[in-house]
Amino acid sequence: MGYVRVSTDDQGRNGYGLDAQRSAIRAECDRRGWTLLRIEEDVRSGGTMKRRPGLGRAIASCDSNEAQALVAAKVDRLSRSVHDFAGLVERARAGRWNLVILDLGVDLSTPMGEAMASVASTFAQLERRLISARTREGLAVARTRGVRLGRPVTPVTDDALAHMRRLRDGGLSFAAIADDLNASPQRSALGKLWWPATVSRALR
Repeated sequence: MGYVRVSTDDQGRNGYGLDAQRSAIRAECDRRGWTLLRIEEDVRSGGTMKRRPGLGRAIASCDSNEAQALVAAKVDRLSRSVHDFAGLVERARAGRWNLVILDLGVDLSTPMGEAMASVASTFAQLERRLISARTREGLAVARTRGVRLGRPVTPVTDDALAHMRRLRDGGLSFAAIADDLNASPQRSALGKLWWPATVSRALR
């Protein structure tokens, strides 16, 4: 099973055209004596692997054992995300079908090609950890600057809050208080309906 992709941005550039990719895939299959079932394609700009129906069909063919390998001419034709690429490698391993990417030297059926795939997966893991670390550092900086994090609390008027407290002191549940507020003229400062969770947050 072959796969080719060209984006609207690089459609006419040498080495990226659909014809050049098809030729490279056919030549590799001929060299190995493989039967090329067909070549799926996507013609669209960038995006994630999930937004490419041609690639989805190619992977499904391999998952169903209709095809035993997925061949692409260039790694960026499959994905420009290291994370997505690593996920595809793991899917191929789990499904026991081969993944061959000509420019990167990936071939899960050979020791060297397997090693190249492992290197890419290692960098994907590194990428995820770096993103996680940057996120934690960013949140820590935001907290030191007094930035409020998390879901914003629904604004509550003083009258509504006092009414809630009276009802809560009277033994009503958060759900009963929300029902009472929704049946009365009392509304949140944004005019939204009250919910038990909203009442709970407001009283806290």
